[in-house]
Amino acid sequence: MARSSSVAKSADNSTEIRPYQNLAERLFQLAENDDSWQGEIMRDTVDKIASADSPEAIFDANDSGPGGLKDAEELLNKPLAVDFDTFRYIKSAEQYRTNNLGVFLVFDAYDDNGEKTTISTGAPNVVASLARLQMIHKDGDLASPYRLMFKSKQTSRGYNLLLVTRAV
Repeated sequence: MARSSSVAKSADNSTEIRPYQNLAERLFQLAENDDSWQGEIMRDTVDKIASADSPEAIFDANDSGPGGLKDAEELLNKPLAVDFDTFRYIKSAEQYRTNNLGVFLVFDAYDDNGEKTTISTGAPNVVASLARLQMIHKDGDLASPYRLMFKSKQTSRGYNLLLVTRAV
């Protein structure tokens, strides 16, 4: 079921659809049309658990799902090559859809040694940035994988804000 877009009022009281609303709706439709990935993440993890031959392997398998950028210090402040062709948009749980894009993103990235990491994030500015980069890539104007860096910045209220920047 598609969600309804809210319409923002501009300074002159006219109603217009804002760019973020169009992007959020597009991403929500992508996620809605491809929900097969939701089960695939679980199946991959359970495959690893079922194949584990030691308690350590079982616990490692439990921890092997997509790493979230918000809590993954080891992924911050280092260059990663993001593979646009692996992007999977997944609908957020109902309680996380308000004041948000309504989706989170799961994708593969590679460090400088070629080690693959599967990452998930629901940070609206990061999802929107990566989605736009993917759209530019699909138009043929951007190579994949693309080198990016994820950073955390503390706001004046003490919150940690996740940012995405070009890797140098």
